[in-house]
Amino acid sequence: MSAPAPNSPPPPPAPFLWRSLAHSLDWLLALFGSVLLVKWFVIPRHPDALAAFGTWMEGIATHYERLRQTSALNASQNAHSLSEKINHIPEPLLNLVSEITLVQLSVFLAYFTATEHFMKGASPGKRIFHLRTLRTADATAPRFHETLARSAWKTLFLCSPNILLLLVGLLDLLMACFHSRHRSLHDRLSRTEVVDIRNTPAPAPSQDTTTTQP
Repeated sequence: MSAPAPNSPPPPPAPFLWRSLAHSLDWLLALFGSVLLVKWFVIPRHPDALAAFGTWMEGIATHYERLRQTSALNASQNAHSLSEKINHIPEPLLNLVSEITLVQLSVFLAYFTATEHFMKGASPGKRIFHLRTLRTADATAPRFHETLARSAWKTLFLCSPNILLLLVGLLDLLMACFHSRHRSLHDRLSRTEVVDIRNTPAPAPSQDTTTTQP
């Protein structure tokens, strides 16, 4: 299938509500996959982590009860002492959390990249709501590097515990909410947009080279 004619109107943008629901469904599917991997392969590799977690929580509770019995005049000092106790996380628990974070990031990146690449800009969530990601230049399916850029961006602000990335993710959401074609920040960076395909044919695969007529 060839790309749309240059003078044809662009496909209608995806409604913000449908796009949000599709994104939420994809998020749940990726989360489900990462939870299964963590349960089957990660947690069994760290048998001491759960025991360390119980000991850590018990120590925090005991320390808190001891601080409650001290004078109220030392409230600031007590708060600092409790904070130090909380931040003293056991090494087995830290190793488990680090590996869980790595698995989650990998699963989300693989899910978003693979689905949008092999489904020509769609995903399970987008397909259910009749949405598709297209290149703004020629309304074709995104190339692999564009899909990878979109997926990496979404993975970072969906899975990262960094508060700054979470705020950037919120900005990304607000931009899609108020833009006339509901384009978010990662849409602009990858030069793509999500469109409603209920009355639009499936896009042609993107071509790196063009052919000329004789």
